[in-house]
Amino acid sequence: SPLTLKDLKVIANTFSRSIRAAYHQRIVYHQNIIDELNNASAKQQTNITSKLADSELEEKIEKKIQKRQQKNNE
Repeated sequence: SPLTLKDLKVIANTFSRSIRAAYHQRIVYHQNIIDELNNASAKQQTNITSKLADSELEEKIEKKIQKRQQKNNE
């Protein structure tokens, strides 16, 4: 074979770099962004739910006030 030991070392180093590049560990920043977005949407959902609950509570209170006013007027 016309390959020398120097050529074999170059080939081995090239394969090594290629394999390390293909199987390196990913940075976790994508997961942090996903977590932040999920937390933000959960907070937003909680705020919407609490606003709905507040408006429903206000409606119930208004209805009770109106009923009591009607009873007092009778």
